[in-house]
Amino acid sequence: MALSSFYIYRSAGVDPSQPPLFLVPTAQFEHFLRSINRTLGTNLTIPQGTANGGFQVTFDNDGTPRPRYLGRSTSKEMSSDLRNAAPPSYYKLDGEPDATGTPSQRSLHAFKAKIELMTQAQRGKKLANKEKQKIERIAKQQSWNHGIKRVQRYLGLREASHEDRMAAIRKSLENSGLGWGDYEAAVKAAGAMLQPSADFDPERLAPYDQEGSVVFISVDVEAYERPPGQITEIGIATLDTEDIKNLIPGKGGAEWLNKIRTRHFRIEEHKHLNNTEFVSGCADRFEFG
Repeated sequence: MALSSFYIYRSAGVDPSQPPLFLVPTAQFEHFLRSINRTLGTNLTIPQGTANGGFQVTFDNDGTPRPRYLGRSTSKEMSSDLRNAAPPSYYKLDGEPDATGTPSQRSLHAFKAKIELMTQAQRGKKLANKEKQKIERIAKQQSWNHGIKRVQRYLGLREASHEDRMAAIRKSLENSGLGWGDYEAAVKAAGAMLQPSADFDPERLAPYDQEGSVVFISVDVEAYERPPGQITEIGIATLDTEDIKNLIPGKGGAEWLNKIRTRHFRIEEHKHLNNTEFVSGCADRFEFG
């Protein structure tokens, strides 16, 4: 459906450098919500208690600035184009009438308060989006860290729990007769002498017991670069951690790499398709999946 856009400057003409606020008529937005509710079986409504700034705002014909018509859009792209094309605050159409009347101090004060509420609402949305992006970025980094550590435990390169070894040290010193301060110092000193919680030496066996019995599986699918994206190749590589339990990794993990099992499948019906525009197809040079 089409939505009409209006714009009004935050500063109401005082500071032309301020970006404008964009608005749509309440009636059109309610119609938009009804269309969504009818299609999805939902019950979306305009939030309550958000009038005059938070989400919904009304304007009086009391001489204070009123929103100006910007255009109509039927898609997100058209809406973005309209926003980018918003004229400056001093722009005036030929023949456009001047504002009628002079606002009273009370009306002007109420108008400024209304604009401030709208500005705060917009600022709050931006801050909320930034905070959400920050939280998602941190969560992604933490997930990546946890994944790496889990893989290291599966390979025997990281101990399952450093706390278990520290608990053993504490227990061994319980009857040492040391005072509290000396006891903690002794525990700390013993902990510093422990083997690192993660360690890799290509010339010796993995230092820790593997966590569980795991088979790593990697699948790489190649699709033709043009629609409808027919699958042309499938590469599969597997590594059973049981196969490397008693095997020295070797330089660059070469001995472990030798235990990776691979299979390469080319789809008979699509083998004549070869990517050349966006990536270079190399179906004849399969290298371990």
